[in-house]
Amino acid sequence: MRIVSKAAIAAIALASVPALITTGAQAQVVQGVATANYEAAVKQANAYKAAMAQIQTTYKAQIDQFNSRNGILQSELRTMVLKYQADEKANPANPALKTQAAAIQAKEQAANVELQRLGTPIARVQAYVDEQFDGKLETAVRAAMKKKNIGMILAPTAIIAIAPGNDMTPEITAELNATIPSVSINVPATWQPGQAQQGGAPRPAAAPAAPAPTVPAPKPQGR
Repeated sequence: MRIVSKAAIAAIALASVPALITTGAQAQVVQGVATANYEAAVKQANAYKAAMAQIQTTYKAQIDQFNSRNGILQSELRTMVLKYQADEKANPANPALKTQAAAIQAKEQAANVELQRLGTPIARVQAYVDEQFDGKLETAVRAAMKKKNIGMILAPTAIIAIAPGNDMTPEITAELNATIPSVSINVPATWQPGQAQQGGAPRPAAAPAAPAPTVPAPKPQGR
Protein backbone atom coordinates (compact mmCIF):
# COMPACT_ATOMS: atom_id res chain seq x y z
CA MET A 1 0.00 0.00 0.00
CA ARG A 2 1.16 3.56 -0.51
CA ILE A 3 1.49 5.38 2.79
CA VAL A 4 3.57 8.32 3.86
CA SER A 5 7.23 7.83 3.01
CA LYS A 6 9.08 5.66 5.51
CA ALA A 7 12.17 7.75 4.81
CA ALA A 8 10.24 10.88 5.79
CA ILE A 9 9.11 9.34 9.08
CA ALA A 10 12.63 8.09 9.76
CA ALA A 11 13.85 11.66 9.28
CA ILE A 12 11.26 12.85 11.79
CA ALA A 13 12.50 10.34 14.35
CA LEU A 14 16.17 11.14 13.81
CA ALA A 15 15.56 14.88 13.91
CA SER A 16 13.98 14.52 17.34
CA VAL A 17 17.18 13.20 18.98
CA PRO A 18 17.91 14.99 21.19
CA ALA A 19 14.69 17.02 21.37
CA LEU A 20 12.85 18.92 24.09
CA ILE A 21 9.21 18.55 25.06
CA THR A 22 8.12 21.35 27.34
CA THR A 23 5.76 20.44 30.16
CA GLY A 24 4.88 23.53 32.19
CA ALA A 25 8.09 25.12 33.41
CA GLN A 26 10.16 21.98 32.87
CA ALA A 27 11.82 20.57 29.79
CA GLN A 28 12.32 16.83 29.46
CA VAL A 29 14.86 15.27 27.10
CA VAL A 30 13.22 12.79 24.74
CA GLN A 31 14.90 9.40 24.89
CA GLY A 32 14.27 5.77 24.14
CA VAL A 33 14.24 3.64 21.03
CA ALA A 34 11.28 1.62 19.76
CA THR A 35 10.19 -0.27 16.68
CA ALA A 36 7.06 0.14 14.58
CA ASN A 37 5.49 -1.34 11.48
CA TYR A 38 3.70 1.60 9.86
CA GLU A 39 1.82 -0.47 7.29
CA ALA A 40 0.57 -2.85 9.99
CA ALA A 41 -0.48 0.12 12.13
CA VAL A 42 -2.70 1.38 9.31
CA LYS A 43 -4.14 -2.05 8.52
CA GLN A 44 -5.06 -2.55 12.18
CA ALA A 45 -6.88 0.79 12.38
CA ASN A 46 -10.64 0.51 12.86
CA ALA A 47 -11.41 2.80 9.92
CA TYR A 48 -9.18 0.78 7.61
CA LYS A 49 -10.69 -2.57 8.63
CA ALA A 50 -14.21 -1.16 8.22
CA ALA A 51 -13.35 0.12 4.75
CA MET A 52 -11.93 -3.26 3.71
CA ALA A 53 -15.12 -4.95 4.91
CA GLN A 54 -17.17 -2.46 2.88
CA ILE A 55 -15.09 -3.18 -0.20
CA GLN A 56 -15.61 -6.92 0.23
CA THR A 57 -19.37 -6.34 0.28
CA THR A 58 -19.73 -3.57 -2.30
CA TYR A 59 -17.34 -5.10 -4.83
CA LYS A 60 -18.17 -8.75 -4.16
CA ALA A 61 -19.17 -9.46 -7.76
CA GLN A 62 -15.94 -7.97 -9.16
CA ILE A 63 -13.79 -9.73 -6.55
CA ASP A 64 -15.46 -13.09 -7.22
CA GLN A 65 -15.04 -12.62 -10.96
CA PHE A 66 -11.37 -11.72 -10.54
CA ASN A 67 -10.63 -14.68 -8.26
CA SER A 68 -12.49 -17.11 -10.50
CA ARG A 69 -10.75 -15.95 -13.65
CA ASN A 70 -7.38 -15.84 -11.91
CA GLY A 71 -7.80 -19.48 -10.82
CA ILE A 72 -8.72 -20.57 -14.35
CA LEU A 73 -5.78 -18.76 -15.93
CA GLN A 74 -3.34 -20.16 -13.38
CA SER A 75 -4.61 -23.67 -14.06
CA GLU A 76 -4.27 -23.22 -17.82
CA LEU A 77 -0.75 -21.83 -17.50
CA ARG A 78 0.27 -24.58 -15.10
CA THR A 79 -0.92 -27.22 -17.57
CA MET A 80 1.11 -25.62 -20.37
CA VAL A 81 4.24 -25.40 -18.22
CA LEU A 82 3.98 -29.00 -17.01
CA LYS A 83 3.68 -30.20 -20.61
CA TYR A 84 6.69 -28.12 -21.57
CA GLN A 85 8.74 -29.60 -18.75
CA ALA A 86 7.68 -33.15 -19.61
CA ASP A 87 8.49 -32.67 -23.30
CA GLU A 88 11.84 -31.13 -22.45
CA LYS A 89 12.71 -34.04 -20.17
CA ALA A 90 11.77 -36.55 -22.87
CA ASN A 91 13.73 -34.77 -25.62
CA PRO A 92 15.71 -31.59 -24.79
CA ALA A 93 16.39 -31.12 -28.52
CA ASN A 94 12.71 -31.13 -29.47
CA PRO A 95 12.24 -28.13 -31.82
CA ALA A 96 8.64 -27.76 -30.61
CA LEU A 97 9.90 -26.57 -27.22
CA LYS A 98 10.66 -23.12 -28.59
CA THR A 99 7.10 -22.75 -29.85
CA GLN A 100 5.71 -24.00 -26.53
CA ALA A 101 7.82 -21.52 -24.57
CA ALA A 102 6.61 -18.65 -26.77
CA ALA A 103 3.00 -19.78 -26.30
CA ILE A 104 3.45 -19.83 -22.52
CA GLN A 105 4.89 -16.31 -22.51
CA ALA A 106 2.09 -15.02 -24.73
CA LYS A 107 -0.53 -16.69 -22.53
CA GLU A 108 1.00 -15.20 -19.39
CA GLN A 109 1.11 -11.70 -20.88
CA ALA A 110 -2.51 -11.94 -21.99
CA ALA A 111 -3.51 -13.23 -18.54
CA ASN A 112 -1.81 -10.30 -16.84
CA VAL A 113 -3.58 -7.80 -19.12
CA GLU A 114 -6.95 -9.44 -18.47
CA LEU A 115 -6.43 -9.61 -14.71
CA GLN A 116 -5.29 -6.00 -14.56
CA ARG A 117 -8.47 -4.95 -16.35
CA LEU A 118 -10.64 -6.98 -13.99
CA GLY A 119 -8.75 -5.88 -10.89
CA THR A 120 -8.50 -2.15 -11.63
CA PRO A 121 -11.81 -1.13 -9.95
CA ILE A 122 -10.83 -2.98 -6.77
CA ALA A 123 -7.26 -1.70 -6.78
CA ARG A 124 -8.48 1.86 -7.35
CA VAL A 125 -10.80 1.92 -4.35
CA GLN A 126 -8.14 0.29 -2.15
CA ALA A 127 -5.63 2.95 -3.23
CA TYR A 128 -8.18 5.64 -2.39
CA VAL A 129 -8.62 4.21 1.12
CA ASP A 130 -4.83 4.03 1.58
CA GLU A 131 -4.34 7.63 0.52
CA GLN A 132 -6.83 8.91 3.07
CA PHE A 133 -4.31 7.89 5.73
CA ASP A 134 -1.51 9.89 4.07
CA GLY A 135 -0.23 12.74 6.20
CA LYS A 136 -2.29 11.62 9.18
CA LEU A 137 0.07 8.69 9.71
CA GLU A 138 2.94 11.12 10.22
CA THR A 139 0.88 12.99 12.82
CA ALA A 140 -0.01 9.74 14.57
CA VAL A 141 3.64 8.70 14.74
CA ARG A 142 4.66 12.03 16.24
CA ALA A 143 1.87 11.85 18.85
CA ALA A 144 2.71 8.28 19.84
CA MET A 145 6.41 9.11 20.18
CA LYS A 146 5.61 12.11 22.39
CA LYS A 147 3.33 10.12 24.69
CA LYS A 148 5.88 7.34 25.22
CA ASN A 149 8.90 9.66 25.33
CA ILE A 150 10.49 7.93 22.34
CA GLY A 151 13.29 9.63 20.48
CA MET A 152 13.81 7.15 17.66
CA ILE A 153 11.70 4.56 15.85
CA LEU A 154 13.35 1.84 13.80
CA ALA A 155 11.90 -0.73 11.45
CA PRO A 156 11.61 -4.19 13.08
CA THR A 157 13.93 -5.62 10.41
CA ALA A 158 16.70 -3.25 11.55
CA ILE A 159 16.68 -4.61 15.11
CA ILE A 160 18.66 -7.60 16.38
CA ALA A 161 17.19 -7.54 19.88
CA ILE A 162 14.93 -5.21 21.84
CA ALA A 163 13.10 -5.40 25.15
CA PRO A 164 9.48 -6.64 25.08
CA GLY A 165 6.88 -3.90 24.92
CA ASN A 166 8.97 -1.61 22.72
CA ASP A 167 6.81 -2.09 19.63
CA MET A 168 5.02 1.20 18.97
CA THR A 169 2.69 -0.21 16.31
CA PRO A 170 -0.35 -0.51 18.64
CA GLU A 171 0.18 3.05 19.91
CA ILE A 172 0.30 4.39 16.36
CA THR A 173 -2.88 2.47 15.53
CA ALA A 174 -4.55 3.98 18.62
CA GLU A 175 -3.64 7.47 17.40
CA LEU A 176 -5.06 6.68 13.97
CA ASN A 177 -8.27 5.43 15.59
CA ALA A 178 -8.57 8.71 17.47
CA THR A 179 -7.95 10.94 14.44
CA ILE A 180 -9.55 8.93 11.62
CA PRO A 181 -12.93 7.57 12.76
CA SER A 182 -13.89 6.53 9.24
CA VAL A 183 -12.83 6.72 5.60
CA SER A 184 -14.83 6.63 2.39
CA ILE A 185 -14.78 4.00 -0.35
CA ASN A 186 -16.70 6.30 -2.73
CA VAL A 187 -13.92 7.28 -5.12
CA PRO A 188 -14.47 10.64 -6.85
CA ALA A 189 -14.66 10.26 -10.63
CA THR A 190 -11.68 12.59 -11.17
CA TRP A 191 -9.46 11.15 -8.44
CA GLN A 192 -6.13 9.57 -9.34
CA PRO A 193 -3.68 7.78 -7.01
CA GLY A 194 -1.20 10.31 -5.63
CA GLN A 195 -3.59 13.23 -5.95
CA ALA A 196 -3.64 15.57 -2.97
CA GLN A 197 -6.79 15.18 -0.91
CA GLN A 198 -7.21 18.90 -0.30
CA GLY A 199 -6.44 21.04 -3.30
CA GLY A 200 -3.33 20.72 -5.38
CA ALA A 201 -2.98 19.47 -8.90
CA PRO A 202 -3.40 15.77 -9.57
CA ARG A 203 -0.24 13.81 -10.33
CA PRO A 204 -0.07 11.39 -13.26
CA ALA A 205 -0.36 7.83 -11.97
CA ALA A 206 0.22 4.41 -13.43
CA ALA A 207 -2.66 1.97 -13.62
CA PRO A 208 -2.82 -0.39 -10.64
CA ALA A 209 -1.06 -3.66 -11.32
CA ALA A 210 -2.97 -6.89 -10.96
CA PRO A 211 -1.33 -9.95 -9.40
CA ALA A 212 0.21 -12.23 -11.99
CA PRO A 213 -0.42 -15.98 -11.92
CA THR A 214 2.27 -17.84 -10.04
CA VAL A 215 3.63 -20.55 -12.31
CA PRO A 216 7.12 -21.98 -12.80
CA ALA A 217 8.94 -20.24 -15.63
CA PRO A 218 10.02 -22.41 -18.56
CA LYS A 219 13.73 -22.92 -18.97
CA PRO A 220 15.35 -20.98 -21.82
CA GLN A 221 15.69 -23.00 -25.02
CA GLY A 222 19.38 -23.29 -25.70
CA ARG A 223 19.22 -25.07 -29.01
